[in-house]
Parts: sequence; structure tokens; C-alpha cells
Amino acid sequence: MPRNDESLTIPSQNTRQDKGSSYCILARHLRRFNELGLLPNSFLLSRLDEGSGVEAALSANNARYHKTCRLRCNKTKLDRAEKRHLNIGADEEEEVIARK
Repeated sequence: MPRNDESLTIPSQNTRQDKGSSYCILARHLRRFNELGLLPNSFLLSRLDEGSGVEAALSANNARYHKTCRLRCNKTKLDRAEKRHLNIGADEEEEVIARK
């Protein structure tokens, strides 16, 4: 849980040329975590989509987030989650082959 005094990151106010890329990356990671079933039950990704996609909704609403919250769904955590998911699938496949 973020601390109350933690500042918010506001990608739409970024001075970099690719300021919208943060929303794109976040939306992509959230979709993948959702596909893997790893988002909390209280977090409904579909509620972020206002009809034009999650990224567009984040950008249109100037979404902001705590850095610690963003770190919960970064690339490293996604890669590890996908690897665990693949390993679980491989274990199940080996179990089926072993039963035959």
C-alpha cells in the first residue's frame, strides 16, 4: 500500500517526446497480467476502458499513479509471472504424458 505522502507520477505532464509511452506500456502490462489472472479481484481492467481502449482512457483522464503502485506491474514482474505461468503449463503437460 502506498504511503499517503508519496508523490504521484503524471506521465501526461512529462516533458519527454514520448510522454504517452508510459500509458501504452502500463496498459499493455495490465492486459497481460489480466490474461494471466494475476490482477486482484477488486481490480476490473474492463472498467478502465471507456470504449477506445485502456491506454486512451488513461491518457484522456491524465491518469496518475504512485511509483510503488506502478512497480507492482513492471516488466520484470510481468516476465517472472509469464515464466511461472509457462512452467505451470509445462508441469501439467508432463503430468498428462506420464499418465499415458
